[in-house]
Amino acid sequence: MLSGAALSPRLAGQTGPSAQDSVNTRYVRGLNTDEWEGRLAFRKQNMRGFSMALHQAFSSSRLLVSGGENRWKDEHRLMMTLSRRLSPSFSLDLLGTSLLFSDKQSGFVNDIQTHVIGAGVTYRRPLYRIPFFLGVKQDRRYRQHDIGWTGMAGADTPRFRIGDYENRLTARYETDRLERRKNDNLTLHYEISRQFYTDTSDSLRLSWQKGRRDYYISTDGEIESRDEQGRTAENILVYRINDHLRCRVEAGLSTRDLNIHVLTGPNTGPKRQRKDLGVEGAVRLIWQIRRIDGALFFRYAGMEEQYELAESLPGSPYSGGSQLVTPDNRSQYTTLSLHNRWKITPSDTLSLVTSIQRRRYDTPDEANFDDRDELRLRTDIRAARRFSSALSARVTLSAHLLHLVYIFGEKSADNHWTRILRLNPVAVWQPSKRIRLAQSVELLSNYVDYDFEPLLPGIRSFVFRKFQIGDSLQVHLTDRMSLFIHYRLELDENGKLLWKEWLEQKLSDRKSQTLYLTFDLKPRSGFQIMPGYTYFRRTGFRYRMSPQGEQIRETQADFISHGPVLRFQFKGRRLSLMLSGNTSVTKSLSTSGQLLTRIDCRMRWLL
Repeated sequence: MLSGAALSPRLAGQTGPSAQDSVNTRYVRGLNTDEWEGRLAFRKQNMRGFSMALHQAFSSSRLLVSGGENRWKDEHRLMMTLSRRLSPSFSLDLLGTSLLFSDKQSGFVNDIQTHVIGAGVTYRRPLYRIPFFLGVKQDRRYRQHDIGWTGMAGADTPRFRIGDYENRLTARYETDRLERRKNDNLTLHYEISRQFYTDTSDSLRLSWQKGRRDYYISTDGEIESRDEQGRTAENILVYRINDHLRCRVEAGLSTRDLNIHVLTGPNTGPKRQRKDLGVEGAVRLIWQIRRIDGALFFRYAGMEEQYELAESLPGSPYSGGSQLVTPDNRSQYTTLSLHNRWKITPSDTLSLVTSIQRRRYDTPDEANFDDRDELRLRTDIRAARRFSSALSARVTLSAHLLHLVYIFGEKSADNHWTRILRLNPVAVWQPSKRIRLAQSVELLSNYVDYDFEPLLPGIRSFVFRKFQIGDSLQVHLTDRMSLFIHYRLELDENGKLLWKEWLEQKLSDRKSQTLYLTFDLKPRSGFQIMPGYTYFRRTGFRYRMSPQGEQIRETQADFISHGPVLRFQFKGRRLSLMLSGNTSVTKSLSTSGQLLTRIDCRMRWLL
């Protein structure tokens, strides 16, 4: 629902809820795109109790498609408020909002025009606040025109105490009453908590929401309505067992009733009704004993989605029913994880993260064979050591396993194991404040092994391996000039895999090299100039078997891109500028040479 009250925080969020008075612009040029953005935030107050606020945001993008045609997408948002404090308790607000959206890129009829103008009052007391708004709304979308009134009323109590308990209550109602459509949203939220003593507390949060939204599903004016009612309850208990051990217990329950009706057109009536039920519980033990700290975590979450009415899906892509395509289902997640860090010596640290998760997905539909179980195992071990004030190193070893099992035989051919192994040592040498050298190596292997490979023609299991080495050097030549060099080499390959025989039929391999060099110049305070150069090359080969059984290697890719880069930045008391761009010459097997330019320009002016 795009009422005036709903538009205000959304627009304000784009400029920042407490943004300074400023003008922001940005321009980005890509390969075949251009994007413009602009934002204005202005607020003024005087001694007579008047205050005015203006927030404006626009964006425009151009997409160049084949044939030289330009396709545009534009969005413009505007919000103006004029407020007057009539007394310490009452204030009067005049509000105007506007939204213009045009989309010529997606191919859908997405153009929207929404305008709201109205007035509101806010009554404030030390223990509560009551806002009220009423206005006129004009809305155009899907080639339909609506006009009517929009309103908002609410009540908000800051945290207040009743005995030893801290309470908060919030209520809000929003509505649009247009000629052919009606939107409503009512939200109630209550929270109560108590702090017993240090690191021991209990809290309960209750929420209830009921909403209705009418929307067009065709340019002929067909209207669909979505009614939704949700309830949530959440309890959090934090308990300090002793000086070294704390416990946190969480429990949650949520329900949702969803109904979709077609109000106008040839097929009126209810179309989809679904009830959702979710439960969640978690226990976390947190400890800190001398040089050891960590946490043990257990979590269970379950979700059930059940349709009471599920007619055939409408043909309109704008229908809300097109998103409700899953059958009746029940899913369960069970997770057990351990995080532990051991400070062995002042120079040595050992960390361990391990977890096991099980997911079950069941459907009562006999024609659906997507029921499955998933088992996920994860272990990450990291050892770090500081050899001296100048030299440090760390090594990370990871193993991630996934076993996917389909319950029914119709899909059991897709049962498989995924095994990911990773080794990543990193060394950093910094002999002085002016020199820093970092080197990293990564070994990665990904094996996907199907359980019933021999029963199927061909080989579906595959393997992916990667070796990567990277070097970075940063040298501060002077107080105002530094040099940064980065080089990375990647070698990777893909192939078919026979896991039990531990055999691989290589399909392709690639070699990639990246070089980045830049100077960081600071000629004076607030100025920064960073000229540089980039180079990238990727070569690739594919492999096939000849009729004689010999492996033949063929060139698949040979891509080169290189060129200068430049970044300029200025930060003044009121003005900030940033300009970055690069021009590169690219060459591949199919092209002899192309010149590509990318630009990113930003400006911020404090009013």
